[in-house]
Amino acid sequence: MRKGGDVEEKIEIERRKKWGIFYVYIICISLCLSFLTGVASAAGGEVDGISTYKSTEYDSAASVFADGENVYVMVRDWAGTKGGTSTATITNGAETITIPLYDNGTSPDTKPNDGEYWGVFTIGTGTTDDSSDYLHIDDGKEATITADVGGDGNSGTAKILAYYNTNPTKITVQPGESIQEAINNLPAEGGVVELAPGVHDVYDTIVINKSNVTIMGTHNSEIRTHDSSKDIFALHHKNPSPDEDWSVQPILRNIVLKGFKVSSTYTTYTGQRNALIRAYNVEHLTVKDIYDVSHIWYFVAVGITGGITNGQQENIYIKNNTIYHSSPVFAWSKNVYVINNTIIDSYQSYGIDANRNNLYVYIIRNNVVGGNHANLHMYSSQYWIVEDNILDGNTRYCLDLGVVPQHAIIKNNTMRNGLWGGIEIWPVEIKNIMFVNNRIYDNNGPGILVTPYRGPVEANIRNNVIYNNLRDGIKMENENGALIVANNIIANNGGYGINLISGNLTISYNDIWNNTLGNYNGVSAGEGDISVDPLFADPDNGDFHLKSQAGRWNGSAWVNDTETSPCIDAGDPVDDYSNEPEPNGGRINLGAYGNTPEASKSSGVDTTPPTITASSPTGENVSIDTTISVTFSEAMNKTSAEGAFSISPSVSGSFSWDGNKMIFTPDSNLAYNTTYTVNISTSAEDLAGNNLESPYSWQFTTIEEDTTPPVISNIQTSYITSNSATITWTTDEPSTSLVKYGTTSGSYPYSQEDTSYTTSHSITLTNLQPNTTYYFVVNSTDKAGNSAQSSEYKFTTNAWEYIWIEAEDADTITPDFKIVNDTSASNSKYIWVPEGAGWHPKRGEAIYTIHIHSPGNYVIWGRIFANTISNNSFFVQMDDSPDYLWTITPSNSWQWDEVNHWGNGTETDPEIDPVIFTLSEGEHTLRIKQREDGTKLDKLLVTNDIKYTPFNPPSIVSFSPENTTLTQYVNRTYTFSVTVSQPVSNAWFLDGEDLHNNAQSWTHTWEHTGVHNVTYIGTNENGTVSLTWTVNVTLNVTPPPSFPSPNETLVYISPSSKVVKRGESFNISIYVEPGEEIAGMQANLIFDP
Repeated sequence: MRKGGDVEEKIEIERRKKWGIFYVYIICISLCLSFLTGVASAAGGEVDGISTYKSTEYDSAASVFADGENVYVMVRDWAGTKGGTSTATITNGAETITIPLYDNGTSPDTKPNDGEYWGVFTIGTGTTDDSSDYLHIDDGKEATITADVGGDGNSGTAKILAYYNTNPTKITVQPGESIQEAINNLPAEGGVVELAPGVHDVYDTIVINKSNVTIMGTHNSEIRTHDSSKDIFALHHKNPSPDEDWSVQPILRNIVLKGFKVSSTYTTYTGQRNALIRAYNVEHLTVKDIYDVSHIWYFVAVGITGGITNGQQENIYIKNNTIYHSSPVFAWSKNVYVINNTIIDSYQSYGIDANRNNLYVYIIRNNVVGGNHANLHMYSSQYWIVEDNILDGNTRYCLDLGVVPQHAIIKNNTMRNGLWGGIEIWPVEIKNIMFVNNRIYDNNGPGILVTPYRGPVEANIRNNVIYNNLRDGIKMENENGALIVANNIIANNGGYGINLISGNLTISYNDIWNNTLGNYNGVSAGEGDISVDPLFADPDNGDFHLKSQAGRWNGSAWVNDTETSPCIDAGDPVDDYSNEPEPNGGRINLGAYGNTPEASKSSGVDTTPPTITASSPTGENVSIDTTISVTFSEAMNKTSAEGAFSISPSVSGSFSWDGNKMIFTPDSNLAYNTTYTVNISTSAEDLAGNNLESPYSWQFTTIEEDTTPPVISNIQTSYITSNSATITWTTDEPSTSLVKYGTTSGSYPYSQEDTSYTTSHSITLTNLQPNTTYYFVVNSTDKAGNSAQSSEYKFTTNAWEYIWIEAEDADTITPDFKIVNDTSASNSKYIWVPEGAGWHPKRGEAIYTIHIHSPGNYVIWGRIFANTISNNSFFVQMDDSPDYLWTITPSNSWQWDEVNHWGNGTETDPEIDPVIFTLSEGEHTLRIKQREDGTKLDKLLVTNDIKYTPFNPPSIVSFSPENTTLTQYVNRTYTFSVTVSQPVSNAWFLDGEDLHNNAQSWTHTWEHTGVHNVTYIGTNENGTVSLTWTVNVTLNVTPPPSFPSPNETLVYISPSSKVVKRGESFNISIYVEPGEEIAGMQANLIFDP
């Protein structure tokens, strides 16, 4: 995959740094050809369009949208400086104007100030006047914008490029008339095709092959498509070839589709991936204000599929559309804006598919409901703003981040009702991702799932609400990943609040509360974490503002509650809080509205003393290895609370915290049969400095001393494989688990131990040798230190088993699978679904019968050729197992790949790599099923040697003679040779008889006529190669067209056959080198009786 990007842009994910990146970004461009909108003219000419692109200075871009002569600048500043004068300076190189930027008023949003700063100026071809907000820019010329919020000198820059036009040609098309003919009749400089009210039936693709073309209408102007296999509109030409070279195609500019309605005569998806418009090599494509109720697959398809080179697509605007059933998709594009669309029930895999290799993607204020895989797909592109969207499930995930999306701000989105979860992250290399101010709730899976997939992820999850999801709030399974989790409220989820399976988490200042399986798994509470009811305003109806007696925003006004959330002023003390309204307590709030204008107000100074709500242990018969804990009513000053703790008799130990719970762990076991008294003095303080309301104390008594060892029983050996076995047993009291073992009776040099206390013991021995007898004893020690050991037992591991299968040797192969001859493949054959056969999952399959001699765990390897991510998968099924989605890393050569499962990362469909098949002794059925066309399968290996990695089999590099069906002659000597890619044992056969020749060549003189087979076979531990020549050996030859070369004596008989009939004449021609004598001649003739 390619990585785009000519600007090094950063989104800070260091937890201790403020968001000091000054971000200016494009929020909206409403016009590419403003003369089509009917707005007033600018001085000297009307604005056709504005092109914006990033400066190499700083890490930001100017943000504009235009409505004719007006240009609006929008800036978002996340830097700390506020209160100074905010300005934007615009220069054409010779003249400069400076305009003010306002934090409210000119923004189209009606909510309170959200950190957006706006200004406006006008452009045209007239002279710059004295109004200070008008700038002269000639047609096709640039101007530079430099914006500074707060007057702190932290500036963001960009450039704009202006186009002008007046009096465009307009052609009105009535229903029944040809839209294509109207486009063809526009002049070379373009113009407008206006669709009159009524139904415009389309039976074939309409081609737009010139620049500056607008297709416009109203919702009473209806384009109705009849053929689901055809796009409605296409740029350049229809049906682009897979061999298209877009680098030699022209670039079309300023194409607009707007205002009309789209419908279809077909009422469901028919399997054809057609589009409203399919576009390549385009700059400034706008699709807006369209009402689409058709059943096309893609609403807009930009830069996807097709071509040996990628098209050049820049400045793509998809805005203000209502879309049923279809969805926009774009790839290999720069500056893409998807703004204010409503997208419902897309057939496509995603509601919005931001596919691979895009650069600068802005997805803002969209409402996406339903879809197949996700509402929004963020895939392998760089520099994103995803803000203010509603992603409303009815699909697998609300948001899907895959492979290598990088440098993204995902802010202030609502993600709910995902059937599998809220956010799925499946990385190859995902980095610089900021999730901030989002509401992720009511999803039927985890709130955020980070899968292992194939690479690392780096993300900052900050100031979000993750609430009432069916599974974990955050589940982290990526061992190379690093997440920063701060200032979030993670509550009421059906699994753990935070579940760390593998990877790195930095956790601080979160409210983790009331999660069904526990607040943490695999990780402890972080600095500043609390565990309290956040007191949301109305979470059942999606209102996650925090209750506050001082003031809470209800969507239209500030209201006062009767109680105040403990999450107000509970965030990281070093984080910016300046966007929160006064009084803000001088500290950021937790949750989705922290450091926003909608943050709930602080109630003022905290004067409420903390109390103790729980303590442990209590009563009698307490284990001597107990910990001692006390839970406070609110977050505490940890140093003061630990200093207020004392225990008598005195015990040394250390402290840890789980939210508001202080935990004391003794350095060693407590004494038997002893009463301990724990005291917490009033010197313990909360974060506001309030002392504990009153002293607190309690007692507990430890158990009496135990001198009886545990009783061991029911020792079993199970799950024996070639390299592992599981030993189980039971004891009559909680005790540890130890297995000592070796390969000689009475000697146990190896051991495996579990020091946790249990009555049901299980130890799995690994890294064993195959086909080997092991002797073992089990040992258990109770909490009092009493140990018991069993007598000796034994077991024998299974042998390694390697089952090699040529792919073409299946019991059954059904279409679309085909067998193909190829000398680079093992045995010179492979199977595949031919490229171009299309997407027909599970239609064809190759079925193999597998005979297992050693029961146990097996893996499957395949020798695969998959050169793109569009042809790199099969389905795999063993017996009645599920169909595993085997996804292969693309390569330009044959490679061995282990069968894996590309699941969605949920508990019900996890990522599995490799898939382990537990097989009993006997016969099994393996099915390789069709998924994508173009994936080649050469050979299979089924083995219980889990750690074994097969090498590629040998292949024939070259051979001679190059023709495998040929004619040779009696009494002549010939050499057959083969070059193989690896060292092999060689064997040659003539008509099936072994010639006992271990060389890569064989020389032979033919003595008799006839048809003979010469076969070569090369073999090593990685496989076998073979090649057969079919040789027709004859006596006679056809006379040469010219005299033989010197030193050659030849005899030719005509006719060429040696058999002549009686009475027929024949010639014998003897050719000798001049000056040579004929030593003698003999002709043997056979007459036909």
